[in-house]
Amino acid sequence: MAGRRSLRILVALLPLLMLVGLGRQADAADSFAYTVKFSGSGYISVPHADDLNPTTAFTIEAWIKVDNPGSCPTIISKDYTQGSFWFGVCNLDGGGTNRLALNSNGSFAAVYGVAPIPASVWTHVAVTWVAGGQTIFYINGDIDAVRASGPAPVANTRPVYIAASPSSTPFYFSGNIAELRLWNVARSQNNIRETLTIANQEKLPGLVADWNLSDNYKEVVGGHDGTVGTAAGRCTTPAQHRGD
Repeated sequence: MAGRRSLRILVALLPLLMLVGLGRQADAADSFAYTVKFSGSGYISVPHADDLNPTTAFTIEAWIKVDNPGSCPTIISKDYTQGSFWFGVCNLDGGGTNRLALNSNGSFAAVYGVAPIPASVWTHVAVTWVAGGQTIFYINGDIDAVRASGPAPVANTRPVYIAASPSSTPFYFSGNIAELRLWNVARSQNNIRETLTIANQEKLPGLVADWNLSDNYKEVVGGHDGTVGTAAGRCTTPAQHRGD
């Protein structure tokens, strides 16, 4: 009887739990009045700095609204062909769905998440990496997959690209990106959830860079301002920025 009662309670709560998850996603998207719209052939370039070369641990997180997740769109990269990191959405392992992917070092030997990233839907994505430890993917604050970490990124002097990779195969992003953050620590799930809906403006422990990507391409905590690459779309109205 107790088992049946618990099952009935769980079934009754399922619609509420689903609404909580959807509410987190919708509220966060609405909290960013402006975001940059990328055309699918443009990017933002950030000059090299030593602290943009995490080698022992890191977290990358962003809100994305990707037009075509099947094209292996880049969220951020410091040139995977030169031994540094690449984070985006891809399916080059033949898994059949467009999932989060991280290449921590070298040629495109990525590790992958599990759940597909939907097209044209605001989604919060994050990945944490620890040398010799685990790579953990998150979608909307929930754990998507836990993998063994790949090799450590190699420090290089290449620029950081947002929405593309500074390499011969750029894997351009088409869609919107907001609140892109790079940390030099592996954040916990609770930490990620606590700041998921915040448009941050302050230097937090471990936060290396935070590109709001709202009304400009400036970085708000470490001075890592970006400049516009070819055909990156800086929009001027909230509807365009938000992709409504």
